[in-house]
Amino acid sequence: MRMRQSYQSLVLTVVAALGMSGFYSALPGAEVSGAQSGRWTLVGSPYVVTGNVVVPEGMKLTIEPGVVVKFAGYYSIKVNGALSAMGRPLNKIIYLGE
Repeated sequence: MRMRQSYQSLVLTVVAALGMSGFYSALPGAEVSGAQSGRWTLVGSPYVVTGNVVVPEGMKLTIEPGVVVKFAGYYSIKVNGALSAMGRPLNKIIYLGE
C-alpha cells in the first residue's frame, strides 16, 4: 500500500508541474551546464539547464527541497560522483521539460 501512495504522489506532482510550467518559465533563474557540484538552493531557484550537466567523480551535488530544475532543451544530468535530491511531501523538487 505504501508503494501505491508514493506512485499516486509522483503522478500528482508531475501533473501539477506540467500545469505550472508556464509560471516557472517566467521566473528568472540560474543557468547551469557542464560540471556541477555543491548545492542548488531554493533561493537560487529555478535552475535552468542549458546544456548537459555532469557531477564529476569524487564530487557531490545537493538539490534542496523546493528547488525547480527546468530543462531548456534535451539535456541530461549525468552523475559520476554523488547526487542528493530529497524533496519533502510539502516541499517537492520539481523537474520541468520544455
